[in-house]
Amino acid sequence: MSENLLADMLYKSSMRNFGSDEHMQIAGLLKDSKKNVIDTQSAIEIRQLLNNDPHAIERGLNFIQRPKSPVWYEWGLETRSGHGGNEHVKTGCLVTPHEFDENLMLAVTGWSTDGVDARHAFAVALFDTETMAQISKIARSRRNSTADASLSRIMNCIEVTMPPGFNDEIDILTGSDPFAKERSYRDATAEIPFLLTIMLLEQTKGGLTGTQTENVTRQTLSPSPKKGCMREFFDNARKRKNYFSIPNWKGSSPVWYR
Repeated sequence: MSENLLADMLYKSSMRNFGSDEHMQIAGLLKDSKKNVIDTQSAIEIRQLLNNDPHAIERGLNFIQRPKSPVWYEWGLETRSGHGGNEHVKTGCLVTPHEFDENLMLAVTGWSTDGVDARHAFAVALFDTETMAQISKIARSRRNSTADASLSRIMNCIEVTMPPGFNDEIDILTGSDPFAKERSYRDATAEIPFLLTIMLLEQTKGGLTGTQTENVTRQTLSPSPKKGCMREFFDNARKRKNYFSIPNWKGSSPVWYR
């Protein structure tokens, strides 16, 4: 693996951890994963997209593709659950298909606050393509939705679980503090809307494009597709410079105009 990646730090910390067997499982998935690094400026813009227009993400959930093998995404921002730091802060998510359910995906969130040591949530997030497709279909029937309502519905399609080994380990480490598990549930789910936005933008015109360097794909936002005359008209009418277009018909891709 390449140097200075959060994936490297999390792999090493998991290999050094003599607690639950699940640490070794995460290390193995990290080692086998396809690694993606989103540049910080693109990550900032993606976060603004999610904060400003989660309804567009909700409408586009059906375009997200379940990976066939483990995939890792990381970016240079603090976590949405409050793990910050200096300029070396990193956050990332490991996404892997469920072993037995062809629709289900699992995600493990990790972070580093100093660019040296890394941790991951003890809890694991779960979400499936069938549920996301249903939510997306309903969302496209709504002409308007508040940001809070859309984000709440996205969060409602995410389940969270704590593997038995992690459950025992966190009890030992915290003296069975129930708030420690609540914090881990929050750590496990807080990044998932951002992760889903990244996975959606991979399927979007004007979204993310990647450049392969060694064993890592460096992802950045691509130049916006040229707007047609009708799109220009509606864009000017709405007085909006950026918007996310989610088609209601099959065979078309989402488009992000920047």
